Amino acid sequence: MAFTFKNNTDTGQAKSRFELQEEGDKAFIEYVYSKKHNRVYILHTEVPDSFPNPAKASVVLIENSLNLIKEQGQTIAPFCPLVQRYLKKHPEYLEIVDEEYKYLLEED
Repeated sequence: MAFTFKNNTDTGQAKSRFELQEEGDKAFIEYVYSKKHNRVYILHTEVPDSFPNPAKASVVLIENSLNLIKEQGQTIAPFCPLVQRYLKKHPEYLEIVDEEYKYLLEED
């Protein structure tokens, strides 16, 4: 499986996307970036069932997105339930979750 990952800030909308593409199929994470707070608000993740392995694609998409955010010294507000589940299983990324939004990762 050969994925292509990119940060698409030119969507023509208020939301930007981290995108993962493979053979014409596109998975994405929608987000809004706050320059004032240097924070990425992760809103929604979508991985089409047409991907050969949607579960693997979602992990690759989330990991690449979080790594890019981390490299850029930004924090996140993870509103997307899929990203929240991933973060609960991967504590190595908790350092980029903004303190103000860590409550989103608390167990019910």
